[in-house]
Amino acid sequence: MPGSNPGGEWVPNVAQVPRDVDQRLRYVRGLMRDGRVDEAQAELSGMIEQDPQNTRILLMLAVSHMRQKQLEQAASCIEEVMQIDPKNRLAPLMAGSVGLRGGNPGYAETHYHKALELDPTSIPALMGLAALHEQQKRPDEAIEVLGRAIEIDPQSAGVRRRMANILVRQGQLDEARAQLSFALTANPDDLRTTLQLARLLARTDKAVEGISVLSAALERKPGNRALLQRLGSLKLAQKDFAGAEAAFTEILGKEEGRNPNANARLSLALALIAQKKLSEARAILSRVNRRNLRGAVQRLYGDAFAAEGLVEDAERSYRAALMHSRGGQDALARVEDAKAGLKSPKGAEVLALYVKELDALREARRANSARRAEQGLAPEQIQTLVERRQRRRTLRQRIAAAGAGAGRVTAGGGRFGQG
Repeated sequence: MPGSNPGGEWVPNVAQVPRDVDQRLRYVRGLMRDGRVDEAQAELSGMIEQDPQNTRILLMLAVSHMRQKQLEQAASCIEEVMQIDPKNRLAPLMAGSVGLRGGNPGYAETHYHKALELDPTSIPALMGLAALHEQQKRPDEAIEVLGRAIEIDPQSAGVRRRMANILVRQGQLDEARAQLSFALTANPDDLRTTLQLARLLARTDKAVEGISVLSAALERKPGNRALLQRLGSLKLAQKDFAGAEAAFTEILGKEEGRNPNANARLSLALALIAQKKLSEARAILSRVNRRNLRGAVQRLYGDAFAAEGLVEDAERSYRAALMHSRGGQDALARVEDAKAGLKSPKGAEVLALYVKELDALREARRANSARRAEQGLAPEQIQTLVERRQRRRTLRQRIAAAGAGAGRVTAGGGRFGQG
């Protein structure tokens, strides 16, 4: 009988099919998807003992080592593949990636060029070289390499997005916009290009054009949360509060049975407060999970109280907002110093002191987000990455508790630091 577990789920019994490499590799991929990398490595090691020249197994073992940040071990597997099969096109690409992640630029560059010798039209090799040049602060060389990639595949959205990122960092915003516009024309359903172009248009005071880009995308992808989130944000920036309310309400209407979208709730509350829909705004705020968001929630409660003229309640909320914000203690000290200089430290004049500090902290956060956006990450993607990192951190903690992790490469050891 096939293998089984107490829960009744079918599990491939690899011991019964020792010669079926494809099935065993599917089983290994399942282990890796579940984060059971040590078990996957044990299985692969057993397979290599039976078939030491199998390059597929060696490359998958290399992938497992890369996921564990065991870069020396990954490089050893890849180099073995290149010895067995010098014409293998994947191995030098992976070696370049190991060098890039491990802080060994010479190793990375050598192997990316080797990949190009095997396939002069390899887009992944050119993208890897561009990333290496970016890492080394050589933007002109990165642009030159990406130009070669565009000649090979003019319609590639990924290549043009990377080119746009570098151009933005170089201050060449018009050229970056041209790259993204071409990419979107060639790939009208590409979500990442749409979002990146909309962000850039907003940054260059062309928010109306950005809204048009997003609206056109939503006609093709009705209800897409990432598009609606960006559309709502641009409408807020344009003070189209009713339009922002509609976008964020549509997002939240699709959140049934899902984890609540805190960013959409906060943005919706802001749009409602601006329209003096204060009861609705407070109802939304009451449903926000305040973990790590207390400062933002209290700021909006303060805005709602201020809109009603309830100065003392607004001040209490603003104080709480600063208390829960990074850098808020210093900001509170500045507020107190400024209040001491007022003849009558109360009323709207005092609230303005809090708002000034809260706005300054918000602008600092936005500047940080903008820097990350230049790397091709939208705010919603950043949030996804944060959540993924938290899950990975939890998984690593579980692995560590089970005694795993022995033998990992340490920073500065061998040819590579940790990736």
